[in-house]
Amino acid sequence: MDCIELSIKKLDEVCCNFAHEIKKEYQPDMVIYLAKGAYLIGKSMSDVFGVPLIAVGSTRDGNELKEKLALLLGVLPRWLCNFLRRIELKSNVHGHKKERHIKFLDNVAFLNIQNSNLKILLVDDSVDTGSSILAAKKLIKSNFSNYVIRVAALNVMSQSRENVKVDYYLYTDKMLRTPMSKDSREYRKFLEMYSNKARE
Repeated sequence: MDCIELSIKKLDEVCCNFAHEIKKEYQPDMVIYLAKGAYLIGKSMSDVFGVPLIAVGSTRDGNELKEKLALLLGVLPRWLCNFLRRIELKSNVHGHKKERHIKFLDNVAFLNIQNSNLKILLVDDSVDTGSSILAAKKLIKSNFSNYVIRVAALNVMSQSRENVKVDYYLYTDKMLRTPMSKDSREYRKFLEMYSNKARE
């Protein structure tokens, strides 16, 4: 399985180009991203579309160990990180931990929720099983009465296609290392950016 590594600068460039391609057939009224992993993707896209950016927080049971290992992953050799990622993906650990705890992290009260055919673009970095996307769609359905939703992700794993449709994507069955990845050398810089956004 190939690994694609994107710096903050390259990720912005890729996402802006991706958004321009999507814009040829779909112009959303808002971009909703899965926090915090899709923040930079959502930000680049919302800037291109000129629409509000809304965060949805999705957590799953069993993520505690991964959080504790975050600092260690940043100093391990690349080959070892890639090896561990392959094991994680092949183990289908995400499929076993399907229960998601999801909520809006931003205030959506200012949005006109009665707007007819509100166009939403839901974005994520990588769709592994589709469980987070399905949970986000359920949350959107419970908060908006009239909407059209499309899903965009940088990467889609083949196994997720049985569960969820991703309308726009760039890669299939790749390992992504972006600044949002805990083993990225830019992870701390990303956390600073995300923290600054939260204080706005």
